[in-house]
Amino acid sequence: MRAGKQKVEIGVYGAATVLTLFGTVLCFAGLLIPHWYNTLALNGTHVVGTARLGLWQDEICRNNTECQTYWLLDDSYVRDENMVFPFWKLIQGIQTTGTAAAVLTLVMLVPFWKFFWSNRTILRLTTYSLFFGTSLIAAFLNVIGCLIISSKGDIDDIDIAPVLSGIGGALFFISVGIACAVCRFDSTYGTLENPVSPKFYQT
Repeated sequence: MRAGKQKVEIGVYGAATVLTLFGTVLCFAGLLIPHWYNTLALNGTHVVGTARLGLWQDEICRNNTECQTYWLLDDSYVRDENMVFPFWKLIQGIQTTGTAAAVLTLVMLVPFWKFFWSNRTILRLTTYSLFFGTSLIAAFLNVIGCLIISSKGDIDDIDIAPVLSGIGGALFFISVGIACAVCRFDSTYGTLENPVSPKFYQT
């Protein structure tokens, strides 16, 4: 049964690996690029241009000048309190944790594939569980951050980064779904090799 099931698992887990890789890249892109929320760039109460706000950096386009990117960790830059990004600190924490879970899932693919060929059931089930667990965390957190900004912010001001994170989270959900489905697959069902199949009892 194990040998027959392995053929299907190789294809399905291969697809899950590709989805995990692309999902991680999209989650990273959504976390780092300064394109979460668009607003007016303000200096106090004076409009000085437009701003594309991100979780870790902002892009300020002042009137008649080139756009400049500022990291929020840079002490020389302070985002004007009048440039509103709804729940940005909460979303920053959620998305950062979700992206970290995505990276951990990517790392878990190494023991996942290593023990895939092992006959030691405990090792295989442990690595499967860790892979599924980190994937679900990455999927949930990257999607929930997008739902928060879409529900609390002006939909017209939402930029491309939440979309990237949301798609990344969706890819993790798909990856987990197909990986879990193949765990239930039985290549011997309906044959005499399977002692609990209807065909066995009919003979």
